[in-house]
Amino acid sequence: MKRDNFKIDVYGWTVYFIEAENPEDNEKCCALIKKIANFDEDDIMDIRNDIRADCTGGGHHIFNSTIKTSILFLYRQTCPQERCGVIFHEARHLQDRVLRFAGIDDDEAAAYLTGYIGEKLYSIIIS
Repeated sequence: MKRDNFKIDVYGWTVYFIEAENPEDNEKCCALIKKIANFDEDDIMDIRNDIRADCTGGGHHIFNSTIKTSILFLYRQTCPQERCGVIFHEARHLQDRVLRFAGIDDDEAAAYLTGYIGEKLYSIIIS
């Protein structure tokens, strides 16, 4: 399991990156997701079911705006291109929700946030 986190300080938001790398990671991922953002079982049921079915490809952006926390979760990916596409997709959800929560509707703010998230995820991805 790959896991890391970073802060988006300007918005006071914490982001966790969790990636299942093999089937043995599945239950550990579920437990970690539940623990990080204080989700109850109903909140993560779809993810738990997908993980138990050993889904590959895709991911989820899970967030708790009360504690300004997001989780970017990736299932095992079938190829590097798919992984890149899923990371971009989930990062876009992160950007949208952070800006929506902050009440910001500005293209330039969105572009800066995209760049910041991209830099942080790059460091995680290449490690």
